This record gives sequence, C-alpha cells and structure tokens, in this order.
Amino acid sequence: MSSDVDRPRRLYRSTNDRIVSGLCGGLADYMRIDAAWVRLALVLAVLLGMGAPILLYLIGWVVIPGNPQPSDLSPNRLHRSSRERMIAGVCGGLAETYGVDPTLVRLGMALLLVACGVAVPLYLTAWLILPLQDQPPGQSLIER
Repeated sequence: MSSDVDRPRRLYRSTNDRIVSGLCGGLADYMRIDAAWVRLALVLAVLLGMGAPILLYLIGWVVIPGNPQPSDLSPNRLHRSSRERMIAGVCGGLAETYGVDPTLVRLGMALLLVACGVAVPLYLTAWLILPLQDQPPGQSLIER
C-alpha cells in the first residue's frame, strides 16, 4: 500500500494559487507554507536590490511545469481582514491567522516603523499580495 508520504514530492507551478505564473504558490505548496510568505520574500529580495530573484523567477516560470492536479488550499491562509481593519486589514488579517490580538500586531508594526522604517514597505507589499478575507486565493489588489 502506498500513501502520500511514501511518494516523492514534486515541484510544480500552482494552477489555483497564482498571481503571475503560479511559481510562488507552487514553491509554497512544496514547502508546505503559505504562499504569501514566499511572495513577500521575493518582493523583499527584489526591493533590497538583488536582481537574481527576478532572473530565477523567470527561469522557474519556464522550467517548472504547471501542476496537473490543483492542490488543497489551507483554510487558515494569510489574508487581509474585512472585520479587523483600520487601513487595509493587513494587521487584522495577521492577527486572525495566528490567533493573537490585532493591537499586538499593530504595535509590532509601529515598532518596526520606529526602529528601522521597514514597516511601511512591508505593509504596502502585504496590502498588494494578500487577498481580502472572503476572496479566493490569487485575488489580491494586483489582479484587480
């Protein structure tokens, strides 16, 4: 008898969790993490002046095949909150996903802003790549 654990995992581009090519969604599925973390890491690497992620993304788009079977999406995915929002719902969505008070997440963002000024680019990036709470995956501001 063979189970999913016995079969080797394959890296595919996602066909149901995609913004551009599905590469970040596929990497996230392979690593069993939320695709928003992979997208955020890619955007931050590009913003920090590293040109290699763009080249690697384009190569991956060409080389990695699309997934023939849609993957199951986690019900507790990162999202922007439609209930706990002050600006765009990013902090509220993080709080709902991880089960913490939204005020603590907002305080953390304020500390990041004061300490190193990185909170604004992080927040704006999350606003662009995270879907609103009741939207299907891949329905971020970028796609509208």
